[in-house]
Amino acid sequence: MLQARDPRRGFVVAAASSLARESGILPGMPISEANSLVLQGARPSSLVILEHDPQEEIEAICRLADGAQQFSPTVGLETLDAKLWAGRSLLQPQSLLLDATNLGTLFGGEVAMANRVARWLHSFGYLSCIAIADSVGAAWALANYGMRVQAAQALHTQNLFASEMRKENDEEEENEEIQSQEGIESPAILLHPIVVDRAGSREQSKGLPIEALRLETACAQALRRLGIRRLDELLALPREGLATRLGTKLIDRIDQLWQFAEEPILSFHADPEFIVEQSLEHPTHRRETLEEVVRRLAIQLCQRLLTRGRGGLRVLCRFDGVRTPSIVLQLDLFRATAEVEHLTALLLGQFDRQWERAIEVHRVSLQATMTGELLWQQPSLFEVEQVAHRESVAKLIDGLSSRLGRKAVLAPQIHRDPQPELACSWRPLTGLRSDGKSQTTSRKLSRSSIHAEPQVEDPLRRPLSLLPSPQALEPLSISPDGPPQRFRHRNKTHTLSRYWGPERIESGWWRGPSQRRDYYRIETDEGRWLWIFCQLQDNRWFLHGAFD
Repeated sequence: MLQARDPRRGFVVAAASSLARESGILPGMPISEANSLVLQGARPSSLVILEHDPQEEIEAICRLADGAQQFSPTVGLETLDAKLWAGRSLLQPQSLLLDATNLGTLFGGEVAMANRVARWLHSFGYLSCIAIADSVGAAWALANYGMRVQAAQALHTQNLFASEMRKENDEEEENEEIQSQEGIESPAILLHPIVVDRAGSREQSKGLPIEALRLETACAQALRRLGIRRLDELLALPREGLATRLGTKLIDRIDQLWQFAEEPILSFHADPEFIVEQSLEHPTHRRETLEEVVRRLAIQLCQRLLTRGRGGLRVLCRFDGVRTPSIVLQLDLFRATAEVEHLTALLLGQFDRQWERAIEVHRVSLQATMTGELLWQQPSLFEVEQVAHRESVAKLIDGLSSRLGRKAVLAPQIHRDPQPELACSWRPLTGLRSDGKSQTTSRKLSRSSIHAEPQVEDPLRRPLSLLPSPQALEPLSISPDGPPQRFRHRNKTHTLSRYWGPERIESGWWRGPSQRRDYYRIETDEGRWLWIFCQLQDNRWFLHGAFD
């Protein structure tokens, strides 16, 4: 689950997984109350509390909105009210809206279109709830509340599968060497989308809860106090009385649900000044022609960016087909750029890998959906290696991210967390920063520095290789005031030569069951340098990392 700090209530649950909800943990609940539920549960160690990062979520949904333009030219984020909707725990967009009017024929029908969108989202690891209806309100209600039972069952199946795989991995690892654990792939689960016409949306919407109208929490609570919980119960009441007692906003939401009132989709797109496009007089599928069009559009876009002193950080190239779906190429850049050669090379590289089928293209558009200021620096009197190679490093990162995917080119982010396995996370280098100034540097250390007495500022007081999860040790000779003199790990006996420590590390109370550990940096008789700790709750010993 994710935690966030509320100005008045302290730490609260921002989001909860299906496993956490099965334990009774709900969004908005204080972390202290969630901890008590975890301690009472049968599987307290299987729940993890992480910090909620709203900026990362906005980045992710905006990136999906960019890529969804391959299915519809009009893609937007759900619009929010000033106050939180009932049933929601976060005041931020959590749904995408696509205008699918007259687009079903390009995919073989609206059901086929919805299934294709679901497969596309599944490729990024998302379990999607998709509904197509005649109004934005009906589609939103059916996707958010009409598919909750299906989504809960699918997530429960995934949890069971992941639990079984972890048990099998634990049994197999007993006779293996120390190594990093690979991720567990769950079975592909795709929910059947809801595709209804106007009559069908009315029929299926009646049984939904009143929260499906996107009401403010106070309005939903007032209705529930009156005994009204479902939409069919609400619609049976006279409109005049509802408007007088609960306000006109409720009537507006009902009209938007039944399409009595228009609700436009606020399209998520780039600044019009940073959008260039070219319509072809004769549609073509020739790659040479399309590549030349991309080069010309890149020149126009870079000229516009340079005029404003801006550079592209996220760039989209869309090929609109005549009778087929569009193809979208998406670039996330490490550093803002307006160089024609660099941008063209990345786009054509994407073109080579994603052009799976030859389609008749009648329009090509190029847009910078995210921009940053260009870095203008006066040349230094003396050439500095870091400055000289910064531009080359940025281009290398862009090229690798374009070829391998942005999730394959990562950089560590250090967190001030006493628990070692939570002190570092990995984030993509592209798409999240506006320049390359904060590049990590490393210095070479001699072998003798590893054997020196570790200091607080010593970068190698932490192991070079940290295990994903601590592995149990079997002490054979116990010392009253230090680590065991002899211990067994994976059917191999190790003898202690010397050690440093202990270093006491404790986890925060808001993460659930407290972790209290005494860490030791040890050297074995074979010359191995390991990082082990004693779990003070039960005096069990674990291996957590290695220095060589």
